[in-house]
Amino acid sequence: MLHRLIAIVLLLGTTICRAAPVANGNFLDNLVIFQFTNATDDVRFNNFHLLLKKRFEYKVLILNIRAEAWNTTYQEFLTQKGFRPYLNKYELHGAFSLDRQSNEYVLKFTIVDNPNETESIKKVPLAGKTVDDLVEIVVLKTDNYLSRTILGKLNVTSFPTDCEIFLNGVNTGLTPKEFSLESGTYKVQITGEFLKPFERAVEIVPGRTIDLDVQMSFKGYPTVYWMIGAFAFTSMAIVSNVIENEYKNNSLADSDKADTAEAIRLSFQHLAVIGWTGTAFCFYMNRSIEQKIFKRK
Repeated sequence: MLHRLIAIVLLLGTTICRAAPVANGNFLDNLVIFQFTNATDDVRFNNFHLLLKKRFEYKVLILNIRAEAWNTTYQEFLTQKGFRPYLNKYELHGAFSLDRQSNEYVLKFTIVDNPNETESIKKVPLAGKTVDDLVEIVVLKTDNYLSRTILGKLNVTSFPTDCEIFLNGVNTGLTPKEFSLESGTYKVQITGEFLKPFERAVEIVPGRTIDLDVQMSFKGYPTVYWMIGAFAFTSMAIVSNVIENEYKNNSLADSDKADTAEAIRLSFQHLAVIGWTGTAFCFYMNRSIEQKIFKRK
């Protein structure tokens, strides 16, 4: 009696599971290639899905999506599939048949995008094409479709060019450059020698292109700091000179104090000279470098 009860419970559980829907968002990172139906007399098309699978093995799909071939047609799959705790992320199916409009044989295939609940239908005439040509066309069109629907593009240009690009802190090359990225927010940093760093957050959306054209600003040597130091030491040298003259003009003053004031004044004067020399060097070097970088006259 107990065994019969357990069997009934298991049977009911199996029936319920088969009727249950697939969980939303539970996708496998794969591309399933179904067997293509063949309404022509060319037997070479009978295993077209296996040829596609073999070709996909030599082509790395974006985001490492894995391609696999199933020995069943898409129509059979739709009628026979029961409960599965997952969905194929992408599916590829098609048929070799006679097109009624053009009255010529064509390859019509469909790329199914389950996460976005969309599909793309392609049609390729068979005339003048080998099986290898058809395989290459399907593979390229599938890869292009996945690139457009999964990835977004980011074009980074700058003036001047050849600036370093950092995406989320990783050095990814020099401007100008085009990136194909997954959806999300990226921190873009652009740097260059003698240039002020540029930073901005960009939002990548699948199928869209963002153009980031940056006008870099010149940074150069720190002329301001040299100038501030030069002003400060010049002011101190002037004050020291006043104190020195007071000591020297006062007959009761100690000669040692006058000598000390003179030594301090000379030190500040030397530092002021160094400061103004550094200021002049930075100014002329910056002018020369800026003209070279931005090619200004």
